[in-house]
Amino acid sequence: MNSPSRDFFTQEAHFNHVGRDYIDNRTTHVSNVFVGSARLPLDRLEDYVSSGAAHDSAERGPDAPKCHPETRRAVQEEILSWIQYGGNDSKPTTLLWLSGPAGSGKTAIAGSISDECQVRGWLAASFFFSAYSGGPDRRLKRYLIPTLAYHLLQRKSIPGYKDALLLSISENPGVFTSRLDKQLDVLLLEPLRTLQYSSRTTWPIVFIIDGLDECDADPERRFDSEQDRRNSRAENHCEILRSLRRASLDPAFPFRVIIASRPEAAISGYLSAARPTKQIFLDDKYDPRTDIEVFARASLAKIGRDRGLQGDWFPSRVPELLTQEASGQFVYITTALRFVRDPIRPPYEQLKRVLEWRRFDDSRPFAALDALYTGILEASPNPLLAAKWLRFLDPSRMSAPWYKKQLLESFPGETTYLLGSLTSLVGQTSTDSRPTFEFYHKSLLDFLNDPNRSNHLCVGDEDLERFLGSRHYEVFTNRGPQGAIGASDLVDFYGNFSYSLDQYIDSGRLYQADDIDWWLSHHPVPTHCMPSIFAKVHVTCPWHRCIPACRAWRKAILKNCKADSWQSWRLPTTMEILRDKFQKNAYRYKDRAAFPLRRVANC
Repeated sequence: MNSPSRDFFTQEAHFNHVGRDYIDNRTTHVSNVFVGSARLPLDRLEDYVSSGAAHDSAERGPDAPKCHPETRRAVQEEILSWIQYGGNDSKPTTLLWLSGPAGSGKTAIAGSISDECQVRGWLAASFFFSAYSGGPDRRLKRYLIPTLAYHLLQRKSIPGYKDALLLSISENPGVFTSRLDKQLDVLLLEPLRTLQYSSRTTWPIVFIIDGLDECDADPERRFDSEQDRRNSRAENHCEILRSLRRASLDPAFPFRVIIASRPEAAISGYLSAARPTKQIFLDDKYDPRTDIEVFARASLAKIGRDRGLQGDWFPSRVPELLTQEASGQFVYITTALRFVRDPIRPPYEQLKRVLEWRRFDDSRPFAALDALYTGILEASPNPLLAAKWLRFLDPSRMSAPWYKKQLLESFPGETTYLLGSLTSLVGQTSTDSRPTFEFYHKSLLDFLNDPNRSNHLCVGDEDLERFLGSRHYEVFTNRGPQGAIGASDLVDFYGNFSYSLDQYIDSGRLYQADDIDWWLSHHPVPTHCMPSIFAKVHVTCPWHRCIPACRAWRKAILKNCKADSWQSWRLPTTMEILRDKFQKNAYRYKDRAAFPLRRVANC
């Protein structure tokens, strides 16, 4: 006979009251459900599950990074041994940190370990963060704990967990918007505590989280500076680590936890102090050069077979030369082989170009990779413009890829013209007629942002903002995108463009009053933008007169706010306008209630 909780979750529910509590007409009573909501707990959980973050997800695809057979055996054997026998160590730990420099193969190792653990029945759950491919749910912390709980729920070897989890959600329906420590308690620890007297001999034993450093700042927050955003991102990393460490130390949580990431300051600082933690750093101890040469030789042979070439189409010493260039960086060899595989030219021509880009007199850590990136970028008809595009297409910038493409294009087809020869760096696909871009490795963006590495192709933050300012101005004066766009996408484009308009208003440019009136009347600017623009255009004005851009914008904004029939505005007084000439009012979103121009609640 089923328990009451199982009856509630597996049968259709009929409610005779909806309010703070609701009652199933059979017998089950569940408290604390959202007012007016009859959605079952599993439905609410699935809203916060990142399906693409699983190690074997369709989104990661069959080409997701994995170790080539017979490579990285030493480090894999060490990790697998720790998973199985780590409790017998002299100083046993339940948390392992796999780290290493960019391109050292962390994600490939994590992927291979996940596959092997899945085969052995050890894998409890996995989450592969990615700021540079996939959807936004793979780079936000809010999806981590729900996804891990959902994976655990699917393990048939943990009987009772599903019912305990769904009951816990029904009693805490707001958990998905709570802090991670609350999510950890409600979705993992409390349900597991109800099973602490159950036999655990058949349970899986490990959680695997890859790419923690690619977890981004919360997108719904507005930051006053890029440094504020970086600080928020680091805080998110530490919040995740605190939650995972607390879980690993809780008696109700019988799992080991593997975290793979770059050694960024916040992550390294926390884990170095969070003892006991087993640390594995990918360096020459694990003999990556032999592995790279095996991978290079096998991959070149496969390229030849796929293109109908004879087995000896490349000189036998080429894999060794590429291995020397790689200097232990798997990202070098995978990028080089992707370039050789590109069907735009014969493989032997592409391979010849890669070999010509070698650096013989440079001891910098990323010299070979930098030369490879430079060579590939210079295959574009406008390498510097392509670099600027890539910096903006960075998936960690939250705008949708299709919108970025429309904003960037100055003529129809410019995307193919500019990026068509860069498919070894960035993949391009289309979903529902909207383009998406997949960055194969984070190190490309590191390269473009570092003048010591990319030299004439460097696009720093200030360079990027100037470029985006120019693009916004061109779109503004054109009254819409300059590339080809469908009617339905055009409506969405105007909404996205208006939302971020205040960030790129440049008081040094010439704005026509009729262009400003057209935008404000046809595509209303969000309420947070009005006071922001009002303050921004006035910053460089001398006390005795306003510059043309300020006069045009302020006149149009005040006119628009007075005529706004949807919401009421509090307008600056004569005295506030006079004072603003000498002591300019800065606008900060967090202090918006004190700004002279602000929206007020309708009576």
